[in-house]
Amino acid sequence: PPRSTLFPYTTLFRSPAQYMDWLLRWQHLAPQTQLTGEEGVLDALRKLEGFEAPAIEWERTLLPQRVANYDPRALDTLCMAGVVGWGRISPHPAFLSPEGGAPRRVIPTSMAPITFFLREDAHWMDGCLRTRELPEAALAACLSPLALRVRASLEQAGAAFAADLARQLGATTLELHNALWELVAAGQIGRASCRERV
Repeated sequence: PPRSTLFPYTTLFRSPAQYMDWLLRWQHLAPQTQLTGEEGVLDALRKLEGFEAPAIEWERTLLPQRVANYDPRALDTLCMAGVVGWGRISPHPAFLSPEGGAPRRVIPTSMAPITFFLREDAHWMDGCLRTRELPEAALAACLSPLALRVRASLEQAGAAFAADLARQLGATTLELHNALWELVAAGQIGRASCRERV
């Protein structure tokens, strides 16, 4: 929002406790404020858009706390329909200037921070990613050879199903899975789904 519409909480709330009460209700964390269904997942993601958290925590805690009877298939449906996308915004530590050493490899982990974004408002995400494009030499030093081949294939041919990509690159499913998470951890790709599609 424009700065002219932003106010310090003290102009809207009488106390920090009143602000906290409002925030918990607005985030659907207060008792009896949980959302429901696919629309609830979308509303929760809208309010968390741009917030990075470990990939594993989105379905373990963040969404289940906000959506009653959370079903992971709702998130997959939103991603596969192109309503929601996800990826990493913050730079991976491997790309930061190493003090007196060679660049480090990116290690795939479910703790890699990711954010979700609504594709209709994705202009801000595009801007974030443009400001931190990485030199190819840094990518070559920090990514495995398979991750680099996966990245090149996706850039050339676009999205693919994981089984097709594994067959095309002569990789096992596990090798491909690790290479994809390496690219996610590096902030180089986001997947269409939180399951098996790339």
